[in-house]
Amino acid sequence: MATLETSLARGPLFLLDRAEELGIDRSTLLAAARLDEEDLRDPDARVPIPAFVALWRALLESRPDPGLGLRFGAAMTAREVGLVGYLMMHSPDLETALRRLVRFCRILGETNRASLTVERGTGTFSWEPDSRLQAIPQTIDWILAAVLTVSEELTGSELRPLEVHYPHPKPATPGAVPGGGRTRARWDRERAALVLRASDLKRSVSAADSTLGSYLEKHAETVLRALPFQHSYSRRTRLAIWSQLREGEPTLDCVARELKIRPRTLQRRLNEEGSSFSELLDEVRRTLATSLLEDRSLGIHEIAFLLGYSEPSAFYRAFRRWQQVSPSAFRAAAAG
Repeated sequence: MATLETSLARGPLFLLDRAEELGIDRSTLLAAARLDEEDLRDPDARVPIPAFVALWRALLESRPDPGLGLRFGAAMTAREVGLVGYLMMHSPDLETALRRLVRFCRILGETNRASLTVERGTGTFSWEPDSRLQAIPQTIDWILAAVLTVSEELTGSELRPLEVHYPHPKPATPGAVPGGGRTRARWDRERAALVLRASDLKRSVSAADSTLGSYLEKHAETVLRALPFQHSYSRRTRLAIWSQLREGEPTLDCVARELKIRPRTLQRRLNEEGSSFSELLDEVRRTLATSLLEDRSLGIHEIAFLLGYSEPSAFYRAFRRWQQVSPSAFRAAAAG
């Protein structure tokens, strides 16, 4: 049976602390996420990702503010990221700091994926969190704003991204983006990303310390190797399904090709973990469907295509099987 994915407790702890500052009842949020303070006593402990998702949902139910993620991201500091944040703090320059964040992003959440590509005078930092979190737009704002805020903290300088990429459609009333009005927002992109000037990546980090940085890097490697979910085929398959949904319904053959494994072998590995390709595809769609339906700027037919269905009717049938109500009835009940 596959191990349940986890994230670093620092993330939920940060949300709870900021929410409390806004006057939101902490105990209500903890109950909704099925967490207690004991779970978060050690910030470097790990909590199930579904609990993190439930915490975000409860938070947004209490404070339905589209700009909440951006506000929280702007309040983030490197120290609040823990080991990975300290490793970034002691890097020689911003590019090295971001490459270390890419390398060790799974310490923050086992299903995270990130990359940094530098070409033609720009550097594109992309981030792909767990699909259940990515379905909540405010979490994307939070992550991108936090990366930008921490980058400014490390370099002691103001940074203005050239572009910000979002993996969801443009909302009816777009809000602010990390970097302010001079930053161009692009929607329906494959991944969330910040596009920075390559010259900004060369900015020195004010607290750079090569000796301490080397020590922390070795420690981070040890922590990364110890993560229990590292080699799960279920996790890797979920991520591949998520990335392929925009192209239509993912198939076992296509996912196996992305994972560089034979389809029959992948199916066998999933069976050994107590799962199957069809179950994982259904699970990803079911989880994302409820999240996307809460975004009223999206039409139900748009959601169907975002989930890889060729026809809205197929989505309607699947949703009734999952929830015993139609998508429109579910959306109306959620709004009520």
